[in-house]
Amino acid sequence: MEVQFRSGVLSIRLDKASAGWPVERFLSERLGLPHGFINQLFHRACVTYNRDRAKPADELAAGGRLLLADPTWGRPTTREITSSNAPELAVLYEDDHVLVVNKPAGLIIHTEDPTVTALDDIVAGYLAQRDGQGLHVHRLDGPTTGAVLYAKHTFMLRALDAQLVNKAIQRSYVAITWGRRLSNGVIDQPIGRDRHQRGKFRVASTGKPARTHVTVLAVREQSGMELSLVQLQLATGRTHQIRVHLSAQGAPIVGDAWYGGTTLGNWPAPGQIALHAASLRFWHPYDERWIDIHAPFDAGWCDTLLDKFGLAGEFILRE
Repeated sequence: MEVQFRSGVLSIRLDKASAGWPVERFLSERLGLPHGFINQLFHRACVTYNRDRAKPADELAAGGRLLLADPTWGRPTTREITSSNAPELAVLYEDDHVLVVNKPAGLIIHTEDPTVTALDDIVAGYLAQRDGQGLHVHRLDGPTTGAVLYAKHTFMLRALDAQLVNKAIQRSYVAITWGRRLSNGVIDQPIGRDRHQRGKFRVASTGKPARTHVTVLAVREQSGMELSLVQLQLATGRTHQIRVHLSAQGAPIVGDAWYGGTTLGNWPAPGQIALHAASLRFWHPYDERWIDIHAPFDAGWCDTLLDKFGLAGEFILRE
């Protein structure tokens, strides 16, 4: 199928594989849209098939044209960037529907503060002339670096949101920890808010379920402690989950003073911790293929990997 998005309308030229499908099933299974959103589109007369208002049970034919109008299109979604020192956007992948960028340290994803420039603002400025909105699918903490996935319009956002909920989007992180020995396996500990420090989280029996998969990639012993390079994958998505779980194991992330970590000399720099969203994998519903993204490490990461573990910055993560 051929899919284009222009001025708030998603246009789909149907292929032979779509023939005989009811519209509702096509929107759900081929485009990956959640049922609640599909119902909203029909209720608001946003679905057109061959110039006629479509019904859920209408059958599609090869070569037909299906149009979806975005009910939210035209609402203001951007803010003016107030800082002249905003970093240049590092694009890892882009097409007409999605954008993946490599977030630097010290930059938050979103804020309502007009004096602070967030990654959303920089992405919005980049897409201003490209007929896209720049809607983040997930977030990274300010001190964390790495891949962040954006949808350029609501239809792709809803499809990727559904993948995130269904755990179809795979994200791998790399961290360097300092402390006790870590083991391969799953950290399965609930996480809740720290009642004594605002904005901080902790392992708590009354918290929400949280599971983090841990793979130890390399270890260096020093002064009775261990400097560990670990790969992490989230089975849940709690705020500060990786940071809290590693700290609770007695192996906080290097540079993460908020959760007990210390720096390695002058690294990481202020505003950064040794946590990097290194890879991202998601299903592209329009191209009908998996997209694999790898986010390069910055210079400080590369120097540390070589100095402490003898690894080049392009080392391969484990499956």
